[in-house]
Amino acid sequence: MIGSISAWFGGPELAKIKLLGHPMGGDMATAGPIRDPNFPWVLLGRACLHLALISERNHVVRNQLVAELENDEHFFAFSSTSERMQVERLFGKIRQGDNDARTKLSLAIQSVMGTYQAQQVF
Repeated sequence: MIGSISAWFGGPELAKIKLLGHPMGGDMATAGPIRDPNFPWVLLGRACLHLALISERNHVVRNQLVAELENDEHFFAFSSTSERMQVERLFGKIRQGDNDARTKLSLAIQSVMGTYQAQQVF
């Protein structure tokens, strides 16, 4: 009880202490935006893989879901160059803060996913 009370009242003071010139804490922590151009592709590939695995899975199956590609190829490797370039441009617009690009990206991804399902890629 003493420890929790001292942490409650002493916490703000602890956050003001500097260690090697950097504060140990503060009121807000922020991260991002992530600038790596491959990051959205990694997230998108993971989401597509998860969708493929879940869509093939029966609700009765209770074993662990293993999220690995058999041939180690990204789902967008099967798309056309123009589709990949369109998605890459939309990623760039989203990084710049264009909220309308999010809707366009969603539509582009749905289009590509429909093509995959028609080709039975997953």
